[in-house]
Amino acid sequence: KTLGVIQPPLLRGALEPKTPVAVVDTNNPAELPEGIATAAVHSVVDHHKLSGLTNSEPLEVDIRPLCSATSILYARAKAANLLPPKHIAGLMLAGILSDSLEFRSPTTTETDKVHAQELGKLA
Repeated sequence: KTLGVIQPPLLRGALEPKTPVAVVDTNNPAELPEGIATAAVHSVVDHHKLSGLTNSEPLEVDIRPLCSATSILYARAKAANLLPPKHIAGLMLAGILSDSLEFRSPTTTETDKVHAQELGKLA
C-alpha cells in the first residue's frame, strides 16, 4: 500500500496447455502451478539450485548465485538500459531486503547490496 501498487490476483486453478509462462524465483515443479508440465515455459530467472523443471521447447534460463531473484531481474533491466520507475524500484528493493533478511543471510552477496543501494536511490 505504501508504494501505491495494487496486489495482483493469485492464479486460480491449473494452467491451460500452452499457456505462456515465465518462471521466477523457483524452478522446482512442486512449487509451480498445476499444469506447468504442459505450459509454454519460455524463461526461468532464479537463484536456487536446479530442481527438475523440464520443458519441451528451448527456453531462456538465467540462474545466478545471488541471494535474490530480484537482483537478477534488476541486473537484466540494467543490461537493457532500463531503469525501473519509483514504485517498481521500491518493490524490487523490498524483494532484495526480504530475501537477504536485511543482508543478514549468509547467501547475501556484494551484488545484492549494490543493487539494493541503487534501487534505494531510485525508490
